[in-house]
Amino acid sequence: MLMAGEKQTMRCYLDIPVDADSLDDDFKLLFFLPTSGNDLVNFTYEITAEGRLAAAQEEERLAQEEEARLAALKEEALEEIDPAIEAEIKKQITGGWEFKQSNISYKVEFKNDNCIVTSTISGAKLTNEGPYYIRKDAIEIAYVTGLSAYMVYTYENGKVTFSNFLGESEFIRWLDTR
Repeated sequence: MLMAGEKQTMRCYLDIPVDADSLDDDFKLLFFLPTSGNDLVNFTYEITAEGRLAAAQEEERLAQEEEARLAALKEEALEEIDPAIEAEIKKQITGGWEFKQSNISYKVEFKNDNCIVTSTISGAKLTNEGPYYIRKDAIEIAYVTGLSAYMVYTYENGKVTFSNFLGESEFIRWLDTR
């Protein structure tokens, strides 16, 4: 029971036995909740085909907006950079790099305009390669398999520092939380 002036929000799930032939039919849910004066207040939720359609359309609209927002973030992160800075970064990263992320070890070699990545997990190795492109927030590796990987970096005071090695979906999540 709540005291006067108190507010509380609760969410819960209920299994409600129904005699409806189909849950696609229109129906009403009636709830009777007690008040502090020991009265019952009636709450009615009407579920209709139009309401379900409107909810589905709204869900689709929100999903499209989210997809567009993430695409814009990705486009911004992968903007081209000044060619002089790009040349300096290329010079600094040429050669081999090794690092570990979670339980995966990576060996990354930048040579000319190509990148070879070997990942090792529990002794199993996987190698992939392709051209790479230095972008605003990441180095994009366009594997010959058609997939892309991203090495997130910062370039400050003339020095390159790597922070993450991410696949496409992880890169999108990284953009979403930065």
